[in-house]
Amino acid sequence: MTQQQVIPYMDEPLLAEALVYVYIAQFVRPDGPNRAGVLKGDCQRYLSQIKELLSEGDIQDAIWRDLRGFVTTATGTQRAQRIMQDRVLTHSNRLGMELDAIPPRFIQYLQDIILADELGLSDQGRPVQIGKDIGRYETSVLLGERPSYWCLLSNREVRDMRDRLFQMLTTLKLMVKAYSYVSTRGGETRDCLYVPSPELQSFFRDYVAKAELAGCLWPEVLEEMHSVFHILDGSTVNREELDRKTPVRYLESVNEFINECLTRQVLIESTHDPAYPYLAVSDIQLYNKERAARYQKPLLDFLLGQSPIKSAANRVRGVDTKLLVPGKEAVSLKPRESSQLFKVMLGTDENNSPVYWEPLTVPNPHILIVGSPGTGKTQTAKSIIFEAVRYSIHSFVIDFANEYGDPHLVELVLKPGDAVTVNPLDLLEGGPTDVVFRVSGILKKIFHLGDQQEGLVRNAVKNAYTSAGITEDDPKTWSKTVPPFSRVKDYMDELAAKIRPDVIAQRTLTRLEPLFDLKVFSASTQVMFDQIMNQGATIYLRDLPTEETKLAVAEFFLRWLWHRVIAEGEIRNQLRLLIVMDEAHKLAYDNSPVADFLRQGRKYGAAVILSTQQPDDFQSKELAFQNTAFHMAFGCNSEKHAQAMAKQIVIGKRDQTRVAQVIRKLKPFEALVAGQASENAERLRVQPYHERIQLSEPSP
Repeated sequence: MTQQQVIPYMDEPLLAEALVYVYIAQFVRPDGPNRAGVLKGDCQRYLSQIKELLSEGDIQDAIWRDLRGFVTTATGTQRAQRIMQDRVLTHSNRLGMELDAIPPRFIQYLQDIILADELGLSDQGRPVQIGKDIGRYETSVLLGERPSYWCLLSNREVRDMRDRLFQMLTTLKLMVKAYSYVSTRGGETRDCLYVPSPELQSFFRDYVAKAELAGCLWPEVLEEMHSVFHILDGSTVNREELDRKTPVRYLESVNEFINECLTRQVLIESTHDPAYPYLAVSDIQLYNKERAARYQKPLLDFLLGQSPIKSAANRVRGVDTKLLVPGKEAVSLKPRESSQLFKVMLGTDENNSPVYWEPLTVPNPHILIVGSPGTGKTQTAKSIIFEAVRYSIHSFVIDFANEYGDPHLVELVLKPGDAVTVNPLDLLEGGPTDVVFRVSGILKKIFHLGDQQEGLVRNAVKNAYTSAGITEDDPKTWSKTVPPFSRVKDYMDELAAKIRPDVIAQRTLTRLEPLFDLKVFSASTQVMFDQIMNQGATIYLRDLPTEETKLAVAEFFLRWLWHRVIAEGEIRNQLRLLIVMDEAHKLAYDNSPVADFLRQGRKYGAAVILSTQQPDDFQSKELAFQNTAFHMAFGCNSEKHAQAMAKQIVIGKRDQTRVAQVIRKLKPFEALVAGQASENAERLRVQPYHERIQLSEPSP
């Protein structure tokens, strides 16, 4: 791709994201382009962008029975291809690094999944995708005479390795998730499937060729063993048929297996029909366990028993532990590791033993850090962010002091209003009524509005939706373009300008005036979610005019982020994003976006780092303390705040006074740490961020 080639929708990232989603997801079925493409229900997060793409002629409706979907037009396909080519080029370095860290035989195994051409299930070169329900793809109707090796995905290690890679590819927007559907009356939807883009397939095909991994993966002896594994599948065994189908070299082994099962009565002789004798499985779970141990485990050992092609520290491309960031100098990083293994060495205890934060080993992965200014809170949060990059986990920082912009931590610095806008009226949670109460509740808390003022805000938001033709009673209107936030101000202006001015409107306008003046709320939502997930970002709030406007921007960005994280789907035993919040006591309260992250974040791969100087000022202490499994207390000058932390890191009242005194006397970079309801707190010396940076830099 030439430098002169213009990338479509560069200034409108959500439009680009929506177009690419339709472009990839329309092939969720082999016959997708000839049916309904990607279903409208899968495009809920992009409904306003879908409307614009339809008007631009980039996509078109695809109706099949009662289903409505979308496919790209020729123009839209060309634009999406340019976006995807640029995206693959941007991420090629990281893709190579991730693939280099995978055992080469597993790379060969993935060819059947990502390329899938030889299975004969593609339409116009598009692959069949692999869903979570692996069993339904095992039928001979789909796979012909050769049994599918996708049965190995029943093994958790294989499945997790695939899911880690696929989740990374999904986060990079090189692969998407969409629902397949069946051709029954009404077109029921079914499994949520991974759908790779053609550009990803091309990259993968080139990678396999350059790494000399093309060709047959399995030795003949293992191919035959795999066929035996499938021959023995089922709840009955016909010995004549078994002898006929079993490869010669495995006849003795299979007869031995059958006899052992008969001896242990896992198989029993059936007397149901003497004319057709067969063996019945009496304990299907035990039978399948024994069958897998003998005829599937050797395949798994062969598949996973190799070292990666190159370690991430010495990759084929010779980048030598540098992650290349477009427009920046290379940033030195440690080798990447799986997010499932994520842990951070915080510092050392009094015996000089390392103390770790391991968020995935506890019911919730969140951490609370408390201390007076200058004690080490920010250095600790930065250390966690820095170490998380090793595991391809990036961070979104609510940055009240504009101090997290170091490129070692995040690659994006978001300045509200400077090409980064969010519309508080976006329909993220269903219909307009829910947004009416959410927005009015947030503004009431932040700006200390009275009940009548909150009611006025509700009416103003309702009026904004009504004027845009969006009503609660008609869900079809919810896909219309949402009104700008300025409509809320317009309604209040009208009331305040009447011959008999509405006093409540005048007072509310005066209170909210700084908010309406902000450019950040002046347009539709334009935030680069995929870049946040792939590169990390901090949102600078220090230069906003008032404390209230800073909190409002933080709240609405967090609300938007929460719903984008939900849209990515649930993920098991992995982290994909850290949410870092300073002055957390101002943001963590019931029904806030922070509460959603704390209570449900783990299942969506999000962990929260709460940092505050004032733990006793949380509106809901239960929310903050009971939903964080790891607590760090740095030195607290305030006796009240020291007592608040002491109550959390020792059970009951025992030793709380002594622990509070210890907290007040801690030196900078010293902390007491404890897990939730821990009997004992550990005292440690934290390794600050600035030390880690010095250690990571290459020697001169």
